[in-house]
This record gives sequence, C-alpha cells and structure tokens, in this order.
Amino acid sequence: MCPPGVDQTTRTAQRWYVVSPANQQSHALFDGSRYIEDVKGFLQGGEPWDAFRKLAKPSTIARNIMLPETIMPQTAQLSSIEKMPAEIISMILEDRVAFGISSTTLWTHLLSHAQQDTRRSMSSWADTPLICTGTWLQDLPKTIYTAYPDVWEREQEYLRRTRVWYGPCPAREWNYKHIRLEKDSRQSCKEKWLAAYDAVASKVLPKLNLSTLHVTLAAASTGPAFWTRRNWILRNKTTKQFFRIKVDQPRHFQGPSIHVGSAPWLSLDRVLLLRVSWGVADWDPSRSRPQETNLKLTRGEWAGHCFNVVEDMSFDVGQWRDVTEDIVEEGKIWVPE
Repeated sequence: MCPPGVDQTTRTAQRWYVVSPANQQSHALFDGSRYIEDVKGFLQGGEPWDAFRKLAKPSTIARNIMLPETIMPQTAQLSSIEKMPAEIISMILEDRVAFGISSTTLWTHLLSHAQQDTRRSMSSWADTPLICTGTWLQDLPKTIYTAYPDVWEREQEYLRRTRVWYGPCPAREWNYKHIRLEKDSRQSCKEKWLAAYDAVASKVLPKLNLSTLHVTLAAASTGPAFWTRRNWILRNKTTKQFFRIKVDQPRHFQGPSIHVGSAPWLSLDRVLLLRVSWGVADWDPSRSRPQETNLKLTRGEWAGHCFNVVEDMSFDVGQWRDVTEDIVEEGKIWVPE
C-alpha cells in the first residue's frame, strides 16, 4: 500500500480517455502503445473517435429496411407467439437472431429492433456531459462536481485532511471508475448485429442459403447516410455557443470528412479534444513553468459540458453565439493545416 496521500498514478505515462459519465462509457485514445504523455499528440495525429455519430441528432431518419414479405412469403397462419404485441416480443428478444429467423413476422420485429438499436447508438452521448480525462488529473471541472456532488464533498474532505487518506485523490477515484467501464466498443452496431447473425446461422442453419436475410439485417443496422446532408451545427448546450460543421461525401472507400465549416483541416474530433480535455500538462516543474497554451489545452474550457449536433436547416440561432472563427484560430495553434 502507498504511504498516506500518495498513489502510483504518476509513475506511469499519462493516458487519455474520452468519457461520457452519464452513459457509463469511455473511449480510450491510442498512440500505438496506448500511452501518451500529452493530449496534443492526438490533436496533431488526428486520431478519430467518432464524435459525430455519438452526438448527431438528425431531424428525420429514413427507413432502410427491405420488406421481408418479398423475400419469405408467409402462407401459414400466425403462431401464438407471432400474435403477441410487439412490446412483449421486444422484451423477450434476448437471443435476437435465433428468435428472429423463426418466421417472417418475427424477422420483421428483429429488423425493427436492430434499427432502433442503431439509432440509439448513434446519438447516445448527445445532451450529456463530455470530458477527455488524463489519468494524472488532480481535480475535476466545476460542471462535473455539480453533476456529482458526492465527489465534491469527498474532494473537500480530502483537502481538509482531517484523517489519514490512503490511495488516490477523489478526482482520480472518479476517473478510474469511469475509464474502467470502457463499454463504448470499437465494434460498430452493424458489426455487432451481423456477428450475432453469423454465429446463429453457422450453427442452426448451415446448409440453407440465408444471404438475403444477411442483406436485410445489414440494411437495418446501418445508420442513415449523414453525408447526404452537408451543413450541421455543433451546439454547446451548457454555454449556448455553437460552431458550424460541414460533412463532405466519402471518396475512395474512405469515410466522410467531418470538419469545421471554414477549415477542412480541422476535424470535429480534434475540436472537441481541444476543448474538453482535462488533466495535467506534460512538464517538469523543476525546470520551468508550463506554457500558457499547454495549461489551456489540459484545462479545457468546455470540459464536462453537454453537446449535440443538429442539422443547420433546423437550427434557430436565437440566443446562441457563433464561435466558429474562435475555434479555427485556436485550432491553428495545435493542428497542422
């Protein structure tokens, strides 16, 4: 056990995680070895973490499910389970694919379930606090303390030191709890559904040609083509600020380019890392003071704020303040054009 007031955190390189505490999810940032001292490495390297799909709230989503009736005509009478309400079927849809391939009607329910699951996964972090934490952090932003008053109380107790305190400070305890969850898998919703389908099909129906079913499930678990709508807005709901985003169509089998409207070199992922990072700068206090820009980078002014992305055509500026140009100027400090 460490001596009172001491922990092992700074004996290892600082690691960085994008955290959505309300969803109990985190996304580990990598530099090839998983460890990196300063978040500026991710800004300059441009590692994606799919912020757009986590925050986007399109006004409408077109259905993309092929009608199964054209594939597997239903000739027999409905079974008792097929006559059950959709809500009940959804509750028992644990072994989803095995249940769905039982009949045409149940397959229809499965497709609907897959599409709903995909929709939830695409905007799961919208309107909730967002922060990119470094494992060396010693405190948390006010927005997190407000959302988690018990952590604030423990922080005050820690600062008063009315008793011997073993282990890390409350801020690090909170961070360890959330980064260990790591439920935000890098596997997409579509990959998850198709993997479940393949597992069942290979065991239960290996000799049947179910390629058409595979196609319909792939369509149901594919999100809407966001790049067909070019102009978007990222809103900081905590400060009532926004900046403009453009989505360029994918080329040469690559994904769409999602960037600040007036700066194609500045991606949405980078902007949010720039503004929501919270940790300790990589500097040696025995040699010099940290540069002001380093401190700003590791004490992001939007850390712990709530965000969403909406379509430009459905956005009413009203009392919101446009900070697009401020974002671009700040990005020039860190991100290579």
